[in-house]
Amino acid sequence: GAHTLTASFAGDGSHNPSSLNGTLTTTIESTKITASSVSGAVGSVVKLIGKLKRNSDGKYLAGKTLSISVDGMDVGTVVTDANGVGTLSYTIPSGLAVGVHTVSYAFAGDTQYSASANTTTTLTVK
Repeated sequence: GAHTLTASFAGDGSHNPSSLNGTLTTTIESTKITASSVSGAVGSVVKLIGKLKRNSDGKYLAGKTLSISVDGMDVGTVVTDANGVGTLSYTIPSGLAVGVHTVSYAFAGDTQYSASANTTTTLTVK
């Protein structure tokens, strides 16, 4: 948003007082999450991997938290590394039926970057 800035100098014996007003406008950059589908058997560990980048230049973002869910159930959060990658080692539970399931990745946003939500891939249980 827009922020008003004011700089003032009270003056001294050699210089007159002065002041200046200006506006600083900040923007929130948009982001995107990419991820790949995975597969595995019940009881096996699969890696759920999301990559977060900003849209303006495609730079991957480090230190940001991604939330991951399977079929709408939260399964964990990860913090992106220096390459914008967040990896969750997920053990496929015995209660998850054989077939295709939805994996969703979300970034809630922060003071610099907007949220990215509902990036979906699949987990195929064999």
